[in-house]
Amino acid sequence: MQFAAKEEVHTYLHASGKGLHLSELVAFCGHIYGTDRSSGVVYELATHSTPITSIPRQVLTVGDSSSRPSALAVEWAAVKSGM
Repeated sequence: MQFAAKEEVHTYLHASGKGLHLSELVAFCGHIYGTDRSSGVVYELATHSTPITSIPRQVLTVGDSSSRPSALAVEWAAVKSGM
């Protein structure tokens, strides 16, 4: 996956006042996804818009349901066998 130039990505969510920090981008089923390491939110990137818009899809947390969950700091992602 390559971008022709530096791209701006907009988001409406943030964690503890921090901006969007996408550690890894993956292409899956014709879409581009990235995970914010500060919030654990998995975003779909709407590359058809200018600027690119991030759409929250999932939240990844650590901990059990009896305690306050915290964000899973995702550093990498992979797509196995196109699934």
